[in-house]
Amino acid sequence: MAFRRDKIYLVFRYLWLALALSVIIYIINANLILGPNLVYQVDLSQGITRNIEGPYPSTRVHYDDVRQELQVLAEPLYLQAYVPGSFDQLLVTGQVVLGEQVLSLGLKQADGTWQWQDMSNGEFGVVFSLDDVYLRRNKLELIFSLPNLAEPNQVQLQNLQLTFSDDDF
Repeated sequence: MAFRRDKIYLVFRYLWLALALSVIIYIINANLILGPNLVYQVDLSQGITRNIEGPYPSTRVHYDDVRQELQVLAEPLYLQAYVPGSFDQLLVTGQVVLGEQVLSLGLKQADGTWQWQDMSNGEFGVVFSLDDVYLRRNKLELIFSLPNLAEPNQVQLQNLQLTFSDDDF
């Protein structure tokens, strides 16, 4: 009887060790970056995905399924992105319809200020340095500011993409 109990004990012990090892391998694999770039294609139809949160608050935007664009109803809008490693630069690209509006994109810095870039009508690409970026739980925060937004639905965003890189763009 004792011999069978010892075998059962060993089987459960090795099962627990195998489970712990597989969890460790899963965590390492999920956070492993094999290339110098990390690219997130932002799904604007969803407020929260695995690596992107936003744009939020959701009451300030409306997603048009037919035209596949995000209509901005109020400002400011925030977006958080998970950064699993360390990178030197962030490239934000996409398409925006502004009309007569002025759109500024900001990246939160460690001292609480924002690093601002102005965006133009049509396709845009802005580069941010990640030297002094504020990271909370490995997430950085972006802000879309439209201080002259007079009428809702005048500003639309499409094809938003975040590219993290160690190289220059």
